[in-house]
Formats: sequence, C-alpha cells, structure tokens
Amino acid sequence: MLPAKPQPKGGLGEKFQKTESGDLSGGPVKQRQCRDLLCVILFLGHAGFFWFTIASSFSKGNPARLYLPRDFRGDYCDAASGNTSMSTLSFTMSMTSTVDTLALKLLCSAQGRQFLLADEVSTVCGSSSSGSLSLSSLSQATASLSDPLQFFAGQSSGLLPTPGMLMNEASKSLNAVCSSTCSSVKAHRTFIYSPPPNAKWAPVWQRVVDATSADSAMQAAFKQFSYKALSYEDCPYSPRYCVPVPGFDFVEGPNNVCIPQVTGALASALGDQITAGLNQLSSLGVSQDISSGLDSAVTSISTTLDALVVVAFSGLVLGLISMMLIRFFTAPVVWFFILAIFLLLLGSGLAALVRASQCLGTDFFAAGRAFAEREAVGLQGSLENATHVSSPLQLNSNGSSSSCEGDAYAVRDSFLRQALQVCGYVLLSFAGLWALLILCLCRRIRLAIAVNEVAAQFVANKPQILLVPLVQTLLGMGWLVLWGFCAAFLLSYVPEGSVPSGAFATQLEAAGNSSTPGACTSRWPAGFAYEDLADCQGANGTVAKCWYCAPPRFAMDERFAFAFFSFLWHNALSIAMGQCIIAGAVGSWFFAERKSKSSHPVVCPAVRNALIYSFGSLAFGSLILASVQFAKWVMRYLAEQAKVQKNTVAVMVFRAIACCLWCFEKCLKFMNENAYIQVALMGTSFCTSAKNAFFLILRNAVRFGALAMLGPMISLVAMTFITCATAIAGFCILQVFSPNTNPLVPVACYVVVGYTIAKLFINVFALACDTSLQCFITAEEMHHRGDFMPSSLQRFIADHDLKDKSQSSRCCRCLR
Repeated sequence: MLPAKPQPKGGLGEKFQKTESGDLSGGPVKQRQCRDLLCVILFLGHAGFFWFTIASSFSKGNPARLYLPRDFRGDYCDAASGNTSMSTLSFTMSMTSTVDTLALKLLCSAQGRQFLLADEVSTVCGSSSSGSLSLSSLSQATASLSDPLQFFAGQSSGLLPTPGMLMNEASKSLNAVCSSTCSSVKAHRTFIYSPPPNAKWAPVWQRVVDATSADSAMQAAFKQFSYKALSYEDCPYSPRYCVPVPGFDFVEGPNNVCIPQVTGALASALGDQITAGLNQLSSLGVSQDISSGLDSAVTSISTTLDALVVVAFSGLVLGLISMMLIRFFTAPVVWFFILAIFLLLLGSGLAALVRASQCLGTDFFAAGRAFAEREAVGLQGSLENATHVSSPLQLNSNGSSSSCEGDAYAVRDSFLRQALQVCGYVLLSFAGLWALLILCLCRRIRLAIAVNEVAAQFVANKPQILLVPLVQTLLGMGWLVLWGFCAAFLLSYVPEGSVPSGAFATQLEAAGNSSTPGACTSRWPAGFAYEDLADCQGANGTVAKCWYCAPPRFAMDERFAFAFFSFLWHNALSIAMGQCIIAGAVGSWFFAERKSKSSHPVVCPAVRNALIYSFGSLAFGSLILASVQFAKWVMRYLAEQAKVQKNTVAVMVFRAIACCLWCFEKCLKFMNENAYIQVALMGTSFCTSAKNAFFLILRNAVRFGALAMLGPMISLVAMTFITCATAIAGFCILQVFSPNTNPLVPVACYVVVGYTIAKLFINVFALACDTSLQCFITAEEMHHRGDFMPSSLQRFIADHDLKDKSQSSRCCRCLR
C-alpha cells in the first residue's frame, strides 16, 4: 500500500483516511450503528400527532364543500348544507341589472316627471332630460322580458342586456340559485318590481306608484313591472331572485351546474345559425366538444392497451440501450457540444463584425471576404509597426480600417454599427475565454466523461435499481392522495366568525376595491361580498344595509399548517431514502471486484442500511429541508395576506424573502444529496456526513463543477433519445396491433410514457454520477488500489499515483 499523503493545511478539511471504522475497500462501511436516534423519535412523534389531528378533523370538516356549487349568498347546493334536496345550481335573471334602468327611465319620462317633486327631479333624473323615453317605448322594452322572441330580436330599444351580454356578464345579469332540478318550469309566484332598498330613488318610486292611481297610462306602465317567478319548491328564495331567464332552458352540466341552452319554438324562430351561436356563447357547445373529444380519446386508449403495454416495455429496453450507448458515445457528444459552443461564439462574433463593416449593396459573404482581407492587412501592418517605429494604424470614426464609399453602410445608423462591433468583440472574447477554460480543464472534463461512463455502466449492469425510484414514485403518489384526502377535512372546516356577520351599506365597505380592502376580503383565503335585496337591514328611514359577507370555501389554520409541514417532511424523507439507497448500491458496485460487479448484490444491503442504520440521519436532513420549504411557503402565504390588505410594499418584501429561501432550498438540496451519499458510504451521522461532503466538494470544486457542466448535456441527449425512440417505436407497434386506429392520442400517450421512463433512468443516472465521483475521490484519498476500479477511471488513478510535486505546481494548479 502506498504511504498516506500529508493532510492539507487550511480550511478545506481533512482528506479521507483508511481506518478500521472507515474502510471502503470492500464497499460501504460494514460496521455501522444507528445514528441520530433523536430524530427518529421526533419523526415518529410528529407522525402520531399528525394522525391525531386528522382524526379530530373528521367530525368538523366536509370535503364536499371544496367542490360543491354555491349560490349567490355562498350557501352550498347540498342537502347536508341546509338546502334540502337543492343540489343543483341553476340561474335566474337579475332584476336589478335588467329592470332598474327601465324603472328609472319611467320615473324620468315626461309623464313620470309630472309626479316628481322639484328636488326629486334633480336628485333622481339629474339636470338633463335626454335620457327620458316615451311610455310606449318603455312598455315595449318591459314586455320583451316576458316575450323571448322580442327579447332575442332586440325589441327592447337598447334598454335591456342582449342575450350575449347575459352570458358574457353572467355574474351581473344572472343570479346563481340552488334548485332541485335544471328544468324548473313551475312559475307559480309573482314578483312585483320594487327598486333596491339602498337605491336613493327607492322611496320616490313607491310614492309615485301611489300617486298615479288615477293616471291610467302610468298605471298600465307600472303593471308591466310584474313578473312570473318560480315556485318556492323549485327556488327557495325571495321571488326577486326566482324570475326565469326568457328564452333559455337549462340542461344538466358537470358538477351539478345547469348550462343554458336555446331550445323549442324560440330555436325554430331564430334559426339554426343564431341558435348555435347562442349555445356556443353559453359554453354548451364547448362542453359538448370537450366531452366528445374526451370520449374519443378514452376510447382510442382503451382499445390499444395491449400496444401500450408493449410500448412501455420497449421504453425500458430503450432506456437500457441508452445507458449502454452513453458508455461509448459520451466523449464524442461532450466534445461535440464543447466545440459547438466555441464555434457558435466565434461565428457570432465574426458575423457581428462583418455586419458592422458591410457596405450597402454588398452581400454578406463578399463583405466577409473583404473583412478578412482588411484584418490580414491590418495584422501585417501591426507586425511591420512592431519591427519599424512608425505611427500606429489609424482607424476611422466607425472603428474600421476602411470605410464604405460615401459612408453607405448596410447598417446606416452609426450607433448600431458601433454596438455590433462591441458585441462582436465581446463574443470573440468569450470564445477565447471558453477555449482557454477548456484547455485548463481538459483533464477534469475527461474525468467527468469517465464518471458518466461509469454511472451508465452501473445502470446497465444493475437495472433492478430502477425499482427504487419506481417504488418511491408509487409510494409518493399514494401518500399524496392519502394526505390530500385527509387535508381536505382540515381545509373545508371554516369556523364561525371567519367573515363579519353584519350588513354593510355599500359594496366598497364589503368588497373593497383595487386600493382599499373590504371587510369581506381583508383576509386570505378571502370570502366574497354579495347583495341580498330581500334582506336589507335598516331600510325604513335609515341607510339600507344590503351587503353581506359569504365565507370562503376553505380556511388555513394552525392545524393545516402542521399537516402541510408533515407532508413536506414525509416527502423530503421519501426522496432522501431513495437517494441513500441508490448511493449505497452504487458504492457497493463501485468497490466490488470487476469480475463480480454484475453478480454482486447491491440493492438489498443498501435498503437494509438505509432503513435500519441511517433512518435517523435521513430524517434529520429531511427535517432541515422541510423547515426551509415550510418557511418559503409561509412567506408566500404572508404575501397573499398582504396582497388582500393592498400592501404592495409588504407583498414585495415577502416575495423577495420567499425567493431567497427558494435559492437556499436549491443549495440545501444539493448539499443534502451529497450528505446522503456520505451517509450511505460511511454510515456517519447527518451532521458529520454533511461536513465531510462539504469539504469534499470544496477540495474538488473544479471536478464537481465539470461534472455539473456536462450533466445537463448528457441528460438532454439521453432523455431526447429515450422519449423520441419510444414514441417512434410506439407508432410502429400501434400500426401492427391496431392499424385502423387514429394514432394521434395513442402516440401522445407514448410520448408521456417515454418521457416518464427517461426521467426514471436519468434520475438514477445523475445520482450514480455524483456517487461515482465521490467513490473515486474517496478511493484516491484513502489510497484504495485494486481490481475494483472501473476501467474508465483506472487511468486517472494511475496518473494520480505518478504525479509528483513538480507536476502539481504547473499552470492551472488552482483549477485542480
């Protein structure tokens, strides 16, 4: 065995040394003990409290509230919510948005003004009389509300919303009400119009109605303001909110929401084209198209399931083939990308300089030849000036050694030409720096290529390792579904008092505006404000308060915050477990003798070590990561709170903090991954592993940097190959199994399958690269030599052993 090198002095930490408890010559350390037991106890305790919290929420929450339709008052259309058998959300006409204008026009008409007091004319109608209409026009517009043909034919003189406006501005023109069915036709009640109690002209209307009892024309006009309303059995609200929309029928839609449709005699009268347009406007046509498309897609997938199974298996085979190809084509691909980047920088810089000097009427290639000749002459002149003392080469005002005749450049603006020249020289400088960097890092790049080849060899030799992320994904999806179901009980519990229970006089007080928060929307998650004109407070002689607050669909309290933190911790622990198992498997394979690498068991020992000995360390690392992630989401939550409070400065501050925490999270994920590799190899505690990993990276920063630079290149090529090859193979397989099936949807599924398989391989491959590099550096520092070293890395160990002090002081030693 070679003598151990003296340890470096300074802040880079001590190199790994071969000891009895830290010997990796036979793979990951065998003599282990359970680490970070306190974190095991903490995790189990937090898991128990999580399930206690969930169990206590089952009696309070109702997940159906997260998706059930709600009426305009925020009540749920569900029997369990108090609306007995009213499980369907239907729509009626908003009398405020449709009739208020007509009623005001009637008061301000020539006949109506005769019954107004002097101060009422200016208060109700204003100083202008241009808005007044005749009684016949008003009667015709009012009658159109009861005659769908007139309503759709535009007989309302522009006083009523058009059918298109009803659909486009449904929140204003329609009332959302809970009903027993979409086909409510029992109009047994009567609604006699009265203005909103909070309208300033409401008392004037009632007084004029009483004062015009002897005027037959006005009484006839007032009688037009009487409308049929749905029965209380079909619409359990005040008659004001149960007037049906003229000309529209409603059909059952998704999620028990009624969809308007033009049918019957009105559809025949309007014609197919207009009816189709109105149905499309009411989103029925869109829903039918989506439903038909989904049915077709599901049918095409279900009839080609046999081909899908074969395609999935073919994707796995193609993934293994890609790993084998990486072993042989990594070097050509990497050097191709490096050369391509250099040529791109060089070509872009030269193109910018040529374009800046191109004369008008000269093609680009001729300008390029002229530019090359001028640069050659300039270089020759510079050499002559270097050998003969003379004045330097003079440049014109545009920075070129010669100018176009009459200053006729292709780029006429001199500033743009100078900008092109600056960009060209900057790009050429980058090309030179890139070439210099590649020359200095050439050996490190070759090492990174070898590490990628070793990682690909591991995945190809041990394909069963793919079961680890596959099982991890399935467990993660199961945990996500289970947690989502449990969290729905927490979210759906909205306690009493989450919004004010009193009434408000104006919409501004209740809902606020873009600069002022309202009483109903001052907290997030926010409720909403609604106006209930049938239940106004203080309507007699005082300011009518008709605006109320509806609670939000969900609420977030401290119980949900704990459940969300538990979700983050479980998720981080699951990822850490998979990373530790894969790293342990790679370490066992890496240090196994070459002749037994294919048969050496690696997965089971790695699983045992991770679950039994390293669970506490993994729980510790995942706890730190989950805490940072939770803090990031807390900042985003506070940003939403500040947003509803209209505090722009606080929003920016919280978002900036969340962004910083996101960056810190990315760094922490990188350090945790490398710490888990040390946990898998050495069996040390998390803190010790994190410290060793940090100094290992610090001592070999350039090596890790080169590997990080090449990783995306290899991953992109491999993922593109697996995804595209799987899709092409799937198309060919589909033509064999189901030649008459439309291939669009199945091939799209094959692309998703190929991408998923590629992601599976690349995740394992990337972690294998990082682990292989750590194993190589550890073997290098511990002076482990033997038949275990993969052939791709053997020459680097030999170079390391032959290197002497004089060689280590060469140029670019700082980049080692």
